[in-house]
This record gives sequence, structure tokens and C-alpha cells, in this order.
Amino acid sequence: MRLAVSLLLFLSLAANATPFAVQVGDTRLGIDAPPGFSDTSFTGSPRLQELAESITSASNRILMFALTDADLRRFTLGDQIEAKRYMVAVTPRGLERERITPGAFTNLVADSLRELGKPPPAGTSDYPKYLDALQGRPALLAELRREPNAVSILQGARLPSASSETPRYMLSTTTLLLLRGKALNLTVYGAYDSQADLDWIRVVTLRWIEELQLCVETRLTRRAGQAGTKKYVQRYGDRLVCVRYLYDREKNCRHKTVELIVETVPWQPNARRPRRSDEEIIAVRITWTESDLRERAKRLGAIWRPVQKLWEMRWIDAKRLGISDRIVSS
Repeated sequence: MRLAVSLLLFLSLAANATPFAVQVGDTRLGIDAPPGFSDTSFTGSPRLQELAESITSASNRILMFALTDADLRRFTLGDQIEAKRYMVAVTPRGLERERITPGAFTNLVADSLRELGKPPPAGTSDYPKYLDALQGRPALLAELRREPNAVSILQGARLPSASSETPRYMLSTTTLLLLRGKALNLTVYGAYDSQADLDWIRVVTLRWIEELQLCVETRLTRRAGQAGTKKYVQRYGDRLVCVRYLYDREKNCRHKTVELIVETVPWQPNARRPRRSDEEIIAVRITWTESDLRERAKRLGAIWRPVQKLWEMRWIDAKRLGISDRIVSS
């Protein structure tokens, strides 16, 4: 059985090696994960969907959530994932149907980065020491790229832990990208254990930006029966879905492709749980031995319910405390 699942995973990873199209308003964009990562949407997993939703605002629409190939293999085989490195691409729901001009994008960048504060003094190399002094608050560490259509920053934070535990740190990069008139937000996460982790997140972020900017663009899509599809309707009949015109900047050429139906089977969509809002009140369990966690929950406004032996708090606070997986359903 595991061999069959491994084969299915291998085929899925091969399929994910090429960009896939996502619809953002009236524009189709080619999205791809960097080498070593794979989009998880093909799994249809509510658990992975909830994980992706927990790391971005409800005001964003998730376009891609990617795990390392190794983690995706573990998940598909039913094993625990490490989740030391992962990434997500989103677009603001409120701007999805708008055409973003360069000026509007500049304002969006300014609004998004205004509250981040200043990076550490030039020449700072001991980021763990710098983050220790901030007592768990996320900090802007550096600006990786600033161009008219792409701005990328590096952030870091010390993760909550008991005083007796070895300190753990997390790095993340946030990139605001203007791609064919649409605003994208790319975020890469990685554990910070050594200088190699810092070098990795810098390189993979800049590579991802460049690859997305060079992706093949779908500039025109014709549905079956529209102008320009007649000869393909005659050739493929009811199997024809659409004809697309792709422009490849790297190869300086245009491709014409067709999308065909190769199989039709009965299907019923699964009922999807509504997405939680950040202000929704939820109940979680915190054991009596977790005194530090209880104190942090109190500072965030959590309320103890002695009858139920549960703590009530906002969904966003549960995510901040790292206990969103402890929710107790009513």
C-alpha cells in the first residue's frame, strides 16, 4: 500500500514541477513553487488547508501553500511532518478584481510595511542575540529587494519556550509582488538554527521572485465555441474546454495550447467548514503544568471556565500562542 502511495506522490511531484494557472480576478497567473517544494492543493487535505489559513489573514485568498518535497512525502504516507520550512502565496481579496497600477502598488507597500519598525544597526550579525532582547516580538532584520514591482523583507522572532529549554528561532521573508497588474504576497518560513538557514531563506526567496517574474504568461483564453476555436472544436468535439495563448519571456515565443476533457466520472463535493475569523471565540485546553502558557494566555485576555475546564480566547490569540490545534468543539 505504501508503495502505491509513494508512486502516486512521485507522479504528483512531477506534475507540480511546472507552473499551474490560478485565476486572480480576470487574470490568469502562472504560479510555481521553488525547487524542493510542492504545492499541497492536490491533496485536498482540510488539515493542510487549516494550517495554511492559520499563517495568513482571513482577508487574503490562498493561491498556493507549499511544503518541502520530504514533508509532502511524509504527509502522504501518514507520517508526521517536520514543518521546518514552508511557504504560502496569497492575494488580497479586496484587490483581487482590481487592476493595480504601479502607483497603487507603491501605496500598498507603504501601508503594509509601515508598522514593521527599523532593522537592526548596520553590521549586526548576531541575530539570535538581537531577537533575545525583543522578548519574542517579531523584528524586521533586513530588506532583501526593493524594485518598482517587488519589495522583499526578512523578519525573525524567538519562539515561545520554557526558560529551561534551548531557545528556538524562526525566520520569514515577506515579498509584495506586482505581477501583470495583480498584487501577490509571498511568504517563506524557515527554522533558524544556523547561518546556513539564514543564507537559505535569502536565496530561495530571491530565486522564487525571479522565477515567478519569468513564468509563462497566459494572455488570452478562448472557451470552446468562441472566435479562434472553430477548427479545434471540429477536431476535438465536446472534449475541448478552451484554447490558450501562452507567452514565454525566457524563450521569446508564443505557444497555443488546448485543454481537453480526458475523463468524466460522478463526483460530489465535500462539505467545507467555514473559515474562522480572527475575532471568533474558541475554547482550548491548557494543562495545569503549563504555567508560562497560562500566563501568556491571560495577558492576551483569555478567560478560564472552571466548569468546562477550558480557556476561552480569540482564534487569533490561539494562533499566536501556537495552540490552535487544541480547540475543543462544543
